[in-house]
Amino acid sequence: MTLERQTNFDSSAIYFSIVIVTFNAENSILSTLRSLQNQTYQGFEVIIVDGCSQDRTVELIKSSGIHVAHFIVEPDKGIYDAMNKGMELAQGSFISFLNAGDMYVENGLELVMNHVFDSEVRLFSLDYEVYSPRSQEKKKRIHCRPLEMGFLKKDFKACHQSIFARRDLCVKYNLDYDILADYQWAIDMSSKCLSESEIRHVNVAITEYERGGYSAQSFVRNMGERIKIHYYNFGIIQVLLNIPNYLRRVLRALKASLVK
Repeated sequence: MTLERQTNFDSSAIYFSIVIVTFNAENSILSTLRSLQNQTYQGFEVIIVDGCSQDRTVELIKSSGIHVAHFIVEPDKGIYDAMNKGMELAQGSFISFLNAGDMYVENGLELVMNHVFDSEVRLFSLDYEVYSPRSQEKKKRIHCRPLEMGFLKKDFKACHQSIFARRDLCVKYNLDYDILADYQWAIDMSSKCLSESEIRHVNVAITEYERGGYSAQSFVRNMGERIKIHYYNFGIIQVLLNIPNYLRRVLRALKASLVK
């Protein structure tokens, strides 16, 4: 088992910290790194946290040519533990997260920069597109909601990879949640915002998200954690009010299983 930590941090002109977590991602990591290399705005640092991949992931990252400010290769307690490690090293004004296979459109970070630079925005989100690398199916545009508490108490209609949070707003992911720690993370940060003017959403898709991501791996566990989050943050009355939303998710899952 290879354990290593490399730091090549250049503190000049860093506005975004992009944290990438990987594990046995040799078939998808290069598309993610290329999307960063092709950004029209380059004021960002890359932090990669790998959970001791057993394939060629680490080798491909090292030979990719992309400058990595921090590269950690060590065991972790799961994807959100790895993200916490990356968050601790971030130096940018805003932090965002990608998984291997996820990509930004070419002008994605420039668009975000235009909205958050010299503004009071602390929690920024955008839309995304879902794609499948093993299918000829067209990309599907997903419209999201602002990360305001009025929306979050009903559901998490956002893409983790299309969220940019100011570093001083960020909190650690709650490892009590295996699948939806990103939902609790968004609630925790939204609750720290002093006004809705600090939260902004733009209806532009900047992230291409690989279908079947971590949060989609277990429908039953996903639903269980969703209800738990609603109960502990908003109470039993909100859980009861959300029952129609839960039923719609169940019906969508059943429909998807029949299509397969």
